Amino acid sequence: IPPQPLPSRHALLIGVQYYNENPLDGCLNDVQALHDVLALQYHFSRNDITLMTDNDCRRPTRANILNAIHNLV
Repeated sequence: IPPQPLPSRHALLIGVQYYNENPLDGCLNDVQALHDVLALQYHFSRNDITLMTDNDCRRPTRANILNAIHNLV
């Protein structure tokens, strides 16, 4: 019996540091750490991990998040 291929896995990680007036410390580090764990320990392809932060060109606006979710399915 040939080995079964691994199922396709995708992740959408969202880190928002600036919320209203008070920044949330550590959010960007946390989402980057989760990205690294998925890639290094769980063998996710880095191409299958979408990372959205408020310091990125793909800012986590409502429209961008919905578009990213749509691209996952």
